[in-house]
Amino acid sequence: AGQQQVAPSGARAKIAAWIVGGSPLYTEVIARQGFDAVVVDQQHGTGEVVPLLQAIDAARDAAGNAPLAVVRIEELSDGAIAKALDAGAAALICPMINSVEECEAFVRATKFPPAGHRSYGPHRAALGWEGSRGDWTRASNACVQSFAMLETRGAAE
Repeated sequence: AGQQQVAPSGARAKIAAWIVGGSPLYTEVIARQGFDAVVVDQQHGTGEVVPLLQAIDAARDAAGNAPLAVVRIEELSDGAIAKALDAGAAALICPMINSVEECEAFVRATKFPPAGHRSYGPHRAALGWEGSRGDWTRASNACVQSFAMLETRGAAE
């Protein structure tokens, strides 16, 4: 990934690759280049669910220290959020967040009760988990990262 940038706090800035296609081969090649994260764009990208699963796998399996698998969902909807997280995404980017209420709704949709209202169905995401269902939901709530995109003037006010 070349020269590292330093954030004002002294922490190393994260560098991500942005992928708009659903090709697992392309994703794996990019993921092996040393990025901290690989973003699979489901909003403006061409991916469907099966290629999304394959792209997440390719990003996670690319190297011993695989980059974070991030998905930009197509819109703020519980279904889009659940689909990406159930596929195994470690983080989500939600576009067009225009209010505090929308941002809060986005975060609640990424969390299982009691922290949120995410439906339990991570058949794919929980593969390999050896603990209880409750342990997995608590771990998921603690680990899933949520990034809101503020893309309009109104969202910044």
